[in-house]
Amino acid sequence: MTNATNTLPGPIRLRIHKQSPISIVILAGITPQTPQYIVVAMLAIHCALRSLQSTAIGTLACLDVPRDRMSCANGFLSGTAQLSSGMGVALGAVLLHTSSIRRGASDSD
Repeated sequence: MTNATNTLPGPIRLRIHKQSPISIVILAGITPQTPQYIVVAMLAIHCALRSLQSTAIGTLACLDVPRDRMSCANGFLSGTAQLSSGMGVALGAVLLHTSSIRRGASDSD
């Protein structure tokens, strides 16, 4: 088996691994003075890049799987993606709640 990531040309490898952090840094530049149409355009581009990244990672994950095991691998990949997404939401909720407690907000706020 080969490592699928190492078989890709450099620019493609860079785009797969670096697009999400770059778009997050760009989104961090949004201020209350940023026009709404620019915010919508930035969010649309960010979402499109995330979608492409998800597709690319899913393709690379199943690249070395034999054809007869592809169904199991695809199911496992989907389950893992859902689990990691749910864990991210749960972690975000815990951090938000912890942050509000540290600020002194009550549960009724």
